[in-house]
Amino acid sequence: MFDWRNILRGMAMGTSDVIPGVSGGTIAVLMGIYDQFINAISGITTREWKKHVPFLLMIGLGMATAILTLSHVVEWLLVYYPQPTNFFFIGLIGGILPYLIKEAKQMGSFEGKHAGILIIGAVLVASMAFLKPVEDGAILDTSASTLILLFFSGAIASMAMLLPGISGSFILLIIGVYPTVLNSITTMNIPVILVVGAGIATGFILSSKGIRYLLNRFPLMMYSLIIGLVFGSLFVVFPGLDLTVSNVLLSLASLTIGFCSAVWLGKRG
Repeated sequence: MFDWRNILRGMAMGTSDVIPGVSGGTIAVLMGIYDQFINAISGITTREWKKHVPFLLMIGLGMATAILTLSHVVEWLLVYYPQPTNFFFIGLIGGILPYLIKEAKQMGSFEGKHAGILIIGAVLVASMAFLKPVEDGAILDTSASTLILLFFSGAIASMAMLLPGISGSFILLIIGVYPTVLNSITTMNIPVILVVGAGIATGFILSSKGIRYLLNRFPLMMYSLIIGLVFGSLFVVFPGLDLTVSNVLLSLASLTIGFCSAVWLGKRG
C-alpha cells in the first residue's frame, strides 16, 4: 500500500545524505522507519519483494527529489550559513538520543557488554572527525577506471549510510569523490549518476541483509551500537562556533529547532 508520507520521509533522508557528517540512517530512525527500511531493502531480493516495492518507491522518490532539487539549497546553506546549518543537525541528533535509549530499555537491561559496544560505536564514529577529507576537485573524465572507482565508492558509502551516525557523503569525502558525485547531480551527468546509483543499490542490498540479521538476533546489542554511533556523530557534525552575535543567535536557534523537532518526532514515532 502506498503511503504518500513516505515521500516526505525520503526527502528528509535525501537532504541529510547530501551533507557530509549527517547520516540518512539517523534520519530514518528519527522518522520511525529504520527497521522497515532495512527489512524492505533486504526483502527486495526475496519472494516477498512485491510487498516492499510501494514503500521503497515512495522513499526512493522522496530521496531522489530531495537530492536533485535541494542539493543547491544545501550547498548554499553550507557556504553562507555553515555553522547554523550544522547546529540544526546537531540538535536533531541530540534530540533522538533519549528516544533511542527509551527504545533500548524496552528490550532489556543494559549490561557491561552493551556499554562496551556503545563506547566502541561512539569512538569509531567520533574518530572520523580527525580524518582529513581529500580536497581534490571533481573528476570530469568518464574513463573505465573512474567509473569503477565511482561504483565501489557508492557501494561503500551506502553501506555506511544504512548505519545511523555514519555519513555516506562523509565517506565519499574521505575517498575523494564527493565533489565528483555532487557535481554530477547539479550538472545532471547521467552516466556518473547511473554508475554511482548502481553502486549505492548494491551496497544497500548487501549490507541490509547483515543489519537485518543482527537486529533480529541481537536487538539490544544492535541498539547499543546504534546509540553509540549516533552519539559519536555529534563530534563529526560539530563545526566550531564563531563568536559573533548574529552567528551565535542563529546557531542556538537552529540547535533548538532541530532538538525540538527530533523530540516531537520521537514521541510521535
